[in-house]
Amino acid sequence: RLEAFLAAGPPPVVFTFGSHKRHSADLFATALATVKRTGQRAVLLTQSDQDIPNDLPPQVLHARFEPLPYLLRRASLVVHHAGIGTCADALRAGIPQILVPFTYDQPDNATRLVRLGVGRIVPVGLLTPDRLARDMEAALAAPDVARACQDLAARLAAEDSDGLLLEKVLEWVERQPGEQAQGR
Repeated sequence: RLEAFLAAGPPPVVFTFGSHKRHSADLFATALATVKRTGQRAVLLTQSDQDIPNDLPPQVLHARFEPLPYLLRRASLVVHHAGIGTCADALRAGIPQILVPFTYDQPDNATRLVRLGVGRIVPVGLLTPDRLARDMEAALAAPDVARACQDLAARLAAEDSDGLLLEKVLEWVERQPGEQAQGR
C-alpha cells in the first residue's frame, strides 16, 4: 500500500506524534484539515486506528507502521513530536521538520533543530490548521532551510555520525562559557 501511494504522486508530508503516544485524534484531525487546506499529500503514521479520522481522502494514507528512515527519504517534510529517533531519521533524510514537542527531551531536541536551521517549532497549544499550513509552506519554500537540511544529510552520510554528534556537542559546550563556570 505504501509503495503504491508513494509512486502515485509527489512526496507526501509525514505526520507522526510518537510510537507510544495515544489519544492523538485531535492532532491527526488537525493534520488532515491542514493537508486538505494546502492540497498536499500526507501519510498519517500511528498504530492507533482510533486516532485517525474516518473517510480519509485519496491523497492521505494511514499507516500503522512503516520503516521511518525509508519513508522519510521519500517525503517532502515531517511533522512530529521531536523524539530523538525521528529527529535523527529526518536529518539523515535531509527534509524540513515541523516540531510539536510534548515532554521529556522533546523541547530541547526541537530547539536544537531550529538552531541548526532545519525545523520550526509549533507549540501543541498553538497547533491549528492555519498555523500548521503557514509553517509547513514556509519551511518548504525557504532555500536556507533546504540548504541546511541537505548539508546536514550529506555530512551525516559522509562522516561517522557518532563523531559528528560528539563534534556538535563539543561546539555547543564551547559556546556556553557562563554555564561551564557554574559547573553545568
